[in-house]
Amino acid sequence: MDKKKVFSALQLTISASLLLVLFSRTDIRLFMDLLAGIHPGYFSLGVLSYFLSMGVVSYRWLFIVQAANERVEFFQLIAINFVGSFFSMFLPTAAGGDVARMYESSRRGMTGTRAVSTVLLDRVIGLISLVLISLAALSAGYSYSGNSSLVYLVIGLAVALGIAWRLFFNLELIRRIRGVFRLPLLARVEPSARRLYQSLHELQLQPRLLLSTLAISVVAQVVEISSAIFLARALGVDSQGFYFFVFVPLIWILTMVPISLNGLGVRESAFAFFFGQIGVVSTAAVSLSLLVYACRVLAGLLGGFLFLWSSMEDSFRKSVKGGKD
Repeated sequence: MDKKKVFSALQLTISASLLLVLFSRTDIRLFMDLLAGIHPGYFSLGVLSYFLSMGVVSYRWLFIVQAANERVEFFQLIAINFVGSFFSMFLPTAAGGDVARMYESSRRGMTGTRAVSTVLLDRVIGLISLVLISLAALSAGYSYSGNSSLVYLVIGLAVALGIAWRLFFNLELIRRIRGVFRLPLLARVEPSARRLYQSLHELQLQPRLLLSTLAISVVAQVVEISSAIFLARALGVDSQGFYFFVFVPLIWILTMVPISLNGLGVRESAFAFFFGQIGVVSTAAVSLSLLVYACRVLAGLLGGFLFLWSSMEDSFRKSVKGGKD
């Protein structure tokens, strides 16, 4: 528990430090003018697009859940994703939201192993789609960007993901390293780890599932990136859409690194860095990042309400059942 508190304090310190440095270099008057002049129509489109992307992501997860022979309704998965957004507001990066999704899935009837494996595969498919979108955008407009370092970065990420996938699902390699579970601290988790790996391995053996979910994921990412474009237009930032399809996926990947609280500070710094490469002033880039974060906060607030509602329903059912007994 002490280690967790120290780690959380470190994340909070990193987030606060990055934000402090950014805002010390921000033109506060321009920042306030940008927020005061937000175009309500574009902002509404940005929020709606973000919420729509969550619906598409839930549809992707539905495919994986059905392939795992679990029965959870589509609208339940949407609600669980919003609940995950709520908990990710207080926990490190997307991992905190994924843990909440695993818990909610098992609470709503999925077996524990399937809940974990479907969420993990769903996250990995999302990560792969981010890299593919960025790679496709760069390939289509390399002469437009003229930045070879970005090309190398994205290609490096794609190669790293491919190698990691091949190594993780290499049964011979897994058999060779299975001896690590003989260590005292790991021996207890070996049965659970074996079941989880078997569940993931069975899912990845279904090429139709992988292609379908990857296609759905690309659609979801395009919709979410479009949300960022609408929000930029709401601020009066007229950068070409091509750059959003290169930069935003890379920014999302960076915020998955658990060094800050829900990506705060890292996200704003990444927006300032990448969009600064194409002439967007730091104040506008940070403002855009905060609008994107505002969409996540709105989704999280809705998720908090849904979590509270479902918890109250569960408590009511238990009280009624207890009364009958």
